[in-house]
Amino acid sequence: MKIKPRYKFHAVALFFFLPGAGLIVFCGFIMHRNLLPILTWTRTTGQITGFEERLMEDDVDYYIFEKATFTDLHGNKNEVFALSSAGAVGANLPAVGEVTIFYDANNPAKAQIFFWRDYLPLVVLPFGVLLAYLGWPIEKQR
Repeated sequence: MKIKPRYKFHAVALFFFLPGAGLIVFCGFIMHRNLLPILTWTRTTGQITGFEERLMEDDVDYYIFEKATFTDLHGNKNEVFALSSAGAVGANLPAVGEVTIFYDANNPAKAQIFFWRDYLPLVVLPFGVLLAYLGWPIEKQR
């Protein structure tokens, strides 16, 4: 007796399903990393105080980090760094502006500066769902 599969999986569907599933997993990971602080940490605003150029582990590449200060609930001033969206010209930009900062009230040193790019997975996720849907196997007609 030959067992027939219930679903018909086309090879072309893999070109939709696999990238879609990959986007869903990737966006889920990034959203978990970014949304957890948004939901559980304290939100405040901070002032950009400058830019710092740092040499990375490979001793070849330099990255520009934004430096910002904020005051926590206890009145202590804290400093936080984040990879700058200003790119290589960041060191020449004036150190002005306000940024949104989320920090752990129990450990203010564990703070994150949030930019618009941190919400990008929310925009990309629907495309991953659409691709996975287009590649989903269809049930065979009996």
